Amino acid sequence: MNLAIASAEPDLSGVDLAKGYDYNALISRTPDAAKGLALSPLFKQADLFNPGFQGRFLLKYIF
Repeated sequence: MNLAIASAEPDLSGVDLAKGYDYNALISRTPDAAKGLALSPLFKQADLFNPGFQGRFLLKYIF
């Protein structure tokens, strides 16, 4: 089952992945970017938008 959408895939044929690349520039050149479908506003959050939580766990055996 292939769920990839060909119009949303960036063209990586001229990109040297070992040197790094600008993924925003690659996404902006896809056909879906021209339609406004390539970027979701949900993904424009900070990398760590969930700082986590603190808690305690106690396990006690009484004989």
